[in-house]
Amino acid sequence: MSQFSNFIDNLLCDAADGATADLVDPTTGLVVAAVPESGARDVDRAADAAARAFAHWRTTDAERRSKALCEMAAGVESRADSLVSAGSLGTGQWHLSVSRDEVSELARRIRLTAGEILRRSSGDVEAFAPSLTSSARYEPLGVVVHLGGSHRPFDELGTRVVPALAAGNTVVLKPAGAAVPSALAVAESAAEILPPGVLNVVCGGHRTGNLLAAHDVPALVTMCGSRAAAREVAARAAGALTRTHLDFRGTSLAVVLENADPHAAAEVLAEAAFAEAGQSSTSISRILVSSDLVLEFTAALVKRAEAQLSRVPGGPPVCGPLLGRGRLDSAVELLGRMPSHTRVLAGGRVHDGPGCYLEPTVVADIRQDDELGHADILGPVVGIQTFAGSRRAMDAANAIPHRRTASAWSTDTVAATDFARELAFPHVWVNTHPRTSAAPSPYQDVTPVAADLDRCTRLRYVTRQTPPLTV
Repeated sequence: MSQFSNFIDNLLCDAADGATADLVDPTTGLVVAAVPESGARDVDRAADAAARAFAHWRTTDAERRSKALCEMAAGVESRADSLVSAGSLGTGQWHLSVSRDEVSELARRIRLTAGEILRRSSGDVEAFAPSLTSSARYEPLGVVVHLGGSHRPFDELGTRVVPALAAGNTVVLKPAGAAVPSALAVAESAAEILPPGVLNVVCGGHRTGNLLAAHDVPALVTMCGSRAAAREVAARAAGALTRTHLDFRGTSLAVVLENADPHAAAEVLAEAAFAEAGQSSTSISRILVSSDLVLEFTAALVKRAEAQLSRVPGGPPVCGPLLGRGRLDSAVELLGRMPSHTRVLAGGRVHDGPGCYLEPTVVADIRQDDELGHADILGPVVGIQTFAGSRRAMDAANAIPHRRTASAWSTDTVAATDFARELAFPHVWVNTHPRTSAAPSPYQDVTPVAADLDRCTRLRYVTRQTPPLTV
């Protein structure tokens, strides 16, 4: 069994009081490692180390930071195999292919970020009034705390931690339990390049996260996780008036309109609902289906849900495990609270063998206010709600709180596109629903990187008086 440690000031160290927690492989249910359960002294130590390092790292010019990031990307590529193994240790061997893609994307994202900080380092200078010249430059905020999620840990490193470092901030990262091996592997690799204290990893559960969120050193607290966790982090950070950026899971849904192809829609939406055990950022939990198509569509979806069951008698679902017993228990409790008017058409059972597996589940006849339609659920569970008329479908979709992604389905692409434009969701697709939220766009390499950097920087304006030109 592995033994992990915190990583503070480029040094491995146990929790001050020696407390540990078990890291469980969700595919087997077996304990594979012990990780520190950090307390107040560990949090103080990491925050102090990051604050000391910020005094120097912030003054490092953009060219040197960009070079350091490029070296970091090369280190990720040279250690790809060991990083993939680390990434799959806490998430299960089923996650190997995902980890390989994530590691490759992490290296690419680091290089894109390195280029973007060079592009924006020159600043803008403008004479906006006689004898007055104003310049603007991006500056780091200070110490950034990131409270990470479990599902795609390398993606979070690329979109949350790397931009903060690139901008000149220092970071204290608290990974979720399943992400501890990958976070530590990347941090130890980066220690060959980054000065001590620039990137620190503190392990622990909710208590550790709350201590970091409430700490008076961080200038920014970011997180990826559940709505409940977001509320708690926001409340803790508010006490210190710390800026926050909360990326919490919202509801993703699909709308199958009157003239859609029910079989084509069911094929894609089954993947969107059940792949990776319904834990992707765009995994759908509700499908609105026209009453004219609901029987045909539901039958097709049930068939695909059942195809996710193992061909081996008694074997676990092929869609993979939920990342932790807590997620499994939460999903089971939600199914147990369903009202009597709903019907489970497929799945709903927990695999009685080892691991954290729930059968892909299709629930019919859900209503607008049913918990299943808008719950913060991480699992392969989807509810079917019928509608008569696209206006009712639009109203039902837009009434959902915490909207994240949506898709509209119709053989009439113009009608589906018009419908999609009125959906009040941050990201909407037509006749597709990918497993990630990356938008195909001519700007996809630059725009997300710039947005990630904006999150952890501030614009400083300096206006100076200049002597008027004389002839």
